[in-house]
Amino acid sequence: LDPATGIVTYAADASATAGVKSAITYKITDDLGRSVTNTLTPTIYPKPTATNDTSSGAYDTDQTISPFSNDGNVPSHQLGSLKLCGNDPAQTPNSCDQSSITTADGLYTVVGNTVVFNPDSDFSGVVTEPVRYQAIDDMNQYVNALITPTVLAPAGPTTDPETTTGPKGQTQSIDLLAGDTTAADAITLVPGSVVLSCTVGVANCSVANNKVTITGVGTYEIDPKNPGHMLFTPEPNFTGTGPSVTYTVTDSMGSTGSNTYTPKVIPPPTLVADTTSAGWNVTQSMNVVTSITDPALRGEFNASLNTGDLAATGTTLVAGSIRLCAPTDTAPNCTVTSGGEVVVANQGTYTVDPTTNTITFDPLPSFTGTATAVRYSITDDLG
Repeated sequence: LDPATGIVTYAADASATAGVKSAITYKITDDLGRSVTNTLTPTIYPKPTATNDTSSGAYDTDQTISPFSNDGNVPSHQLGSLKLCGNDPAQTPNSCDQSSITTADGLYTVVGNTVVFNPDSDFSGVVTEPVRYQAIDDMNQYVNALITPTVLAPAGPTTDPETTTGPKGQTQSIDLLAGDTTAADAITLVPGSVVLSCTVGVANCSVANNKVTITGVGTYEIDPKNPGHMLFTPEPNFTGTGPSVTYTVTDSMGSTGSNTYTPKVIPPPTLVADTTSAGWNVTQSMNVVTSITDPALRGEFNASLNTGDLAATGTTLVAGSIRLCAPTDTAPNCTVTSGGEVVVANQGTYTVDPTTNTITFDPLPSFTGTATAVRYSITDDLG
C-alpha cells in the first residue's frame, strides 16, 4: 500500500497459479474520522499459450495461416505484434522481428495477424524448414510456435499414345515426349527418365536393361544418343502392326505418366509376273502394273490376266518408279529406266516407259520361243 496515493500493489509469488485469489480488507478514513471498509480481490490471468500450426494447399498456390486461431489468451488481452523468427541470422524468441523470411521451400510474409506462405514452384511435400512465429499480449507476455505447411504434389504428366510407320526391315524412331505436357510451365519432363515395359496382355514379351523384346516382332529401346526417343527394330520378316509397349516418363517434381507406343511395318509392293505372246518378229508390250481381268481385253499380245501390282495397305506406288534390272543389278535395286535397255543375247531387247508402266520386248528376227524373263521393280511411297 502506498498511503500517499492509495494504490495497492499485489505481487504474486512465482509459484502462484492463475485464478481468483484471496480477498483482503481495506479501510478508508475521512477528515472527520469516519471510516469505511471494503475488500480487494486480485485475479491472476493465465499466461497466453501458442500451439504449433499446420496447413495444406495445392501446388504453387499461396497458403494463409492464422497462427492465433488455436492459441490461448485472455479475451480482453489479445495477442498481437506478430513477427517471424529470422533464419539468417537465426533469431530466438523473444527477440524475433521479421515481417518476411525466405527458406529453401518458399516465402513467408506477415499480413496482419496471418502468415502467407508462397511455396517455390519446384517444391512439394512437407516443408523442410518450418518457421517460428512470435507474438505478445498487452501485458507483455510472449508466446511462440512453429508453422509447418504442406504443399500437395501436382498432377503427373499428361501423355499421349505414339505410333510410327515404316518399311519392312527398317528401324523406326520417334520422340515419345513430343506431345506430352506437365501440370505447370515450371515443371519439365525428364527425357532421361523414360522407362519401357511390356504392355499388359502382350505375349512373348521380355525386358532387359530398358530394352523390350517381343519374339517374332522386334526390339523396342530408347535411343542412347537421344534420350526420350524410341527406336524400334523389326525382325527381318515381320510386317503388320506390332504389339504396343508402355513408356513411363518422370517430371521434375517426381510425378510420372505413362502411355503406349505402337509400330507398324509395311511390306513392300506385291508384284505378279507377267507374260505376253505374239507372232514372229513382232514387238510386244504390256502395262505390267495394271491388272487385266477380262479376257476380251488381253489385246493383240495376249497379256496375262490378274497380274496387277499392288502397294501394301497404307501406301501407294510411286508414279514413274518402275525400273528394269540389268544383268549386273540385284533386285529390287534395279537401275534401268527410260532411255536404257536390257539386251538378252540371241533373243532381243527389253525397254521400259516409266510414264505408262509399259515394258516392251523387241525380238531379234532370228528368235522364236519363250524369251528369258526380265526382272523389274517398283517403289512405294515409303521407298
